[in-house]
Formats: sequence, structure tokens, C-alpha cells
Amino acid sequence: MAAVRGRRLRGAVALVGVWLVATLAGFAWLAAYQGAPGPTADAGDWPTTSALEVPTGPTLLLFLHPECACSRATIAELNRLLPRLAEQPAVQIVMSGVGDTITPLAAAVPGARMHHDPGATEARRFGATTSGHLFVYDRVGRLGFHGGITRARAHEGPNDGVEAVVGLLQGNASGTVVTPVFGCLLYDPEVGPDA
Repeated sequence: MAAVRGRRLRGAVALVGVWLVATLAGFAWLAAYQGAPGPTADAGDWPTTSALEVPTGPTLLLFLHPECACSRATIAELNRLLPRLAEQPAVQIVMSGVGDTITPLAAAVPGARMHHDPGATEARRFGATTSGHLFVYDRVGRLGFHGGITRARAHEGPNDGVEAVVGLLQGNASGTVVTPVFGCLLYDPEVGPDA
């Protein structure tokens, strides 16, 4: 009888150990995922092949996936960023992908013009691969900033991206500033646009 109880106890302890290891591994993976940015984008001046409205003044161009939960934090940061600017730039938000969960939040950004890009054609033209990728262009379509405006996936709060955009639009930065983008993929970069 004691031998049976001993085996059961050892079995229970082993199960608890396996559960504990699996739980800790899951938390470690989640922490690493939250802090991992999307793929680095190759961005440049406003592409001549784009069907989007060409800038005639400072322009913020934001690419979002309509089903990416991380986009909520990006929209919240954009809404905090805009009132800090003396001159309001044009804001264009491009929904690349299919769905509409995030679309109403994005459409509520003051002054934003919405564009739908279900096949991610425009995202590919601009080099955006990750939801939450913001581009800042001047009045002649020169790129001054591209990157993210959140500090991690789905995390609001002070971050380098917002400060870089504010600095650029207030004339306190030169050259192109780049920050990491935290969000879901807009499309599979390994698959061509017609796939």
C-alpha cells in the first residue's frame, strides 16, 4: 500500500513539475514575443507608383491590419501625438488586409482619411510589413521618419517613435529617423502580391 502511495505521489509531483515548466516556458515566450519588433522595412520617398494622395504638406501615413489587436495601442498613441503638434499634418490611414475590427477606431482619428488596401498592394509599395508602421513625409514626399509609435506589442506609453515624430515635425530632427514596429504582419513577405 505504501509503495502505491509513493508511486502516486511521485507521479503527482512529476505532473506538477511538467505543468510548472510548461507554464514558465509559455510566459517566457510571451515576454519575448511582446518585445520582438516586426521585420525591418526598406522605405524611401513617396513611391511614384502609389495610388494614394501625394502629400502637399506634412503627412502621416499609417499602415494597420484591420484585425491586429496591437493596432489599438498605435491608434491611442497617434491620438496622443496629434495634439502635441503646432501644425496639424494630413493623416492617411491604410487598412491593409481583410476585416474591420480596428477600422472604426482608426476612422475616429481626427482628420484621418481612410484607405482600404485588402491585398496589401500599397503596403508593399511603401515597404510596410507590420501593422502600426507609420511614415512621415514632408510636402514634397521626402521621408523623414518611419517606424512604430508604441514601445512593445499592444503597449501604450512613452516611446521613442512618438518623440521622434514630434521632434521631426517641430523641426528638431534631421535625416531619416527609424524606430522598430511592434504589431502583426500586414502580409506574408515571402508570398508575392498576386498569391
